[in-house]
Amino acid sequence: MIARSSILKTGIDLKISLPDLELKLWCRPAQMIQILLNLLANSTAAISSLSEKWIRIDIKVVSQSDGEYALISVTDSGPGLRKDIAARVFEPYFSTKNQGSNLGLGLGISRLIVHDHGGEIWLDRDQPNTCFRMTLPLGEKEIQ
Repeated sequence: MIARSSILKTGIDLKISLPDLELKLWCRPAQMIQILLNLLANSTAAISSLSEKWIRIDIKVVSQSDGEYALISVTDSGPGLRKDIAARVFEPYFSTKNQGSNLGLGLGISRLIVHDHGGEIWLDRDQPNTCFRMTLPLGEKEIQ
């Protein structure tokens, strides 16, 4: 994984849970990498000062009324986001980081990419830790 070594250097425990079967996900790989790197960078920045530091990536297959989807979750040891911040995380130019350290575009762009692939991305507020989830259709669905 591209980011694995830099994450491990920070003392963060990175765990990846994959399904036992091979998934056919019709997507633009570079864009999926961009989304995952963005989520991992956000998690790394958010938990770097915590005593308990871990990030978990889980991928599983879920069935919905319109087909099967890959459900990809990126969860970290952070306590979750405040309600006011959670409501804005996908807004362009919104950031909780220091001015000048980023543009606040990562999650907004990620949402556009996921939607272009026929999926959804959201902050799962029902989890005790910070957890972003996305669904992406499986099979030979054409990417818009």
